[in-house]
Amino acid sequence: MISIFYGENTLASRNALNLEVDKFRREKPGGEIVRLNGDKVTETELVEAAETASLFSVPRLVAVEGLLSRRLSKEKNNLVNYLATLLNQESPVRARTGDSWSGINLIFWEPKAVAAGALGKFAKLTNCRCQEFKLTRSLFKLLDSLRPGNSRQMSVLMNETLKNDPAEVAILMLGRRISQLLVARSGVADGFTGLADWQIRQLTNQAVNWNEKQLTDFHRRLVEIDEAVKTGSSPADLASHLDILLLSL
Repeated sequence: MISIFYGENTLASRNALNLEVDKFRREKPGGEIVRLNGDKVTETELVEAAETASLFSVPRLVAVEGLLSRRLSKEKNNLVNYLATLLNQESPVRARTGDSWSGINLIFWEPKAVAAGALGKFAKLTNCRCQEFKLTRSLFKLLDSLRPGNSRQMSVLMNETLKNDPAEVAILMLGRRISQLLVARSGVADGFTGLADWQIRQLTNQAVNWNEKQLTDFHRRLVEIDEAVKTGSSPADLASHLDILLLSL
């Protein structure tokens, strides 16, 4: 079975990945779990994980994180093409590996949306399940409205967002947007990866509303809030902290 979990809602997609891993542990006690960093994995490591039979022929789950959204390169294309060929029921690679592949489950986890071309190599397979985890429209509007002096609108959008998205997703996406704005303020041409030109232009225009100190201070506050809530050192919940932060901006 092949599962592909992807999309901007990384909290939900990560939870889906963890549920699959827990399910594998319950249903296949003693099974082998192999985790690979898709941004750094080599073809040798991937072949070893996919084709090398376990010493006791136990079931295996291979979780590859970030391969399909990895920066375009010849090596990435080779890795994706290798897996697509391996998973094809009639491929010579599949025939060569024999029964060793039958005991393996493969999961792709991607921390962002994935281009249709990358998904297409796997989505057409009969044993592949693709699941996209999207963010709500109100959260996107909140992120785009993020700027000093716009506290009232941001507070309204935050309250609207929290009707559908947990506060944990909101703080994660706020932190990501602030990091992107810091990159935009730096003026580093190749600071963005995996973003379309229009997205880069939008971030650059949004960053004009901030100075570097405001961005770093906001990011620090997010980190402090996250730590306070997780350690229980603050009686307020995460949603209240975020609303107060936005109103103070």
